[in-house]
Order: sequence, then C-alpha cells, then structure tokens
Amino acid sequence: LTSGQTIPSATTTTLILNSEEFDSLGEYDPSTGVFTPTLAGYYQISGGVSFAINSTGLREISIYVGAGAGNIATQRNTVVSGGASNSTLLNVSALVYLASSTTAQINVYQTSGGDLTAEVTPSTFISIARVR
Repeated sequence: LTSGQTIPSATTTTLILNSEEFDSLGEYDPSTGVFTPTLAGYYQISGGVSFAINSTGLREISIYVGAGAGNIATQRNTVVSGGASNSTLLNVSALVYLASSTTAQINVYQTSGGDLTAEVTPSTFISIARVR
C-alpha cells in the first residue's frame, strides 16, 4: 500500500494494495485487490488493516471467496466510544481451497459514521501463498 485507502462507513470494501513484492504468476490484480489463482490448490490467505484513529463504531476484516463461498473467516472489533488514541489493527488468516479462476479478496468494513483511512503501515497487508 503506497497511499491510504478510503473506507466508507457501512460499506463492505475490498482492501486494495496497489503494489506487490512477489507475484510471479500475475495472480493478484493491484488495481482491484482480487486474487485469481491459475492453479487449483490450498492457499494460505492472510490480511491485515490498520484503521485510522476513531473511537466510534465497528471494524471488520474478512476473507471473501467468490463462486458463492462468501466470507471464509472474519475478525470483528467493536470500538468503545470516547477517547481512542490508537489505530485499530485487525488481522485475519485461513487455509482455503481455491479452484483455478475462483477469486479471493480481503474485505474491510467499518461503521464510524464517516470515511476512515486504511493506513500505510506494515500492519496493512495481504499475503497469499499456495501451500499444496
């Protein structure tokens, strides 16, 4: 992530990391945040987000798999109102079977009542690796 991503309130949003460190098969699209494997197999999918400081509402991160599978794993954090002084960090991880061409993505959601930023930190990441 080279610049913060705006996450609107009460809208499920795909986390888009617009830069890559390693993707020899071109399976991750940095313009959409969608991973489309060329090979079927088991994939370890992990993601994290650092939400900007805000003390209102809910924060959520989930792994979403296409073709009707929906959310595979979700982490939710309810932020206590009043006096927040730290960013909210959420992580999610799962081992998922993906058929070739079945998409996967990391979705985030928040209910602060306004836009929040997914911050540019090492805590905002996507990692997908074929393990078998």
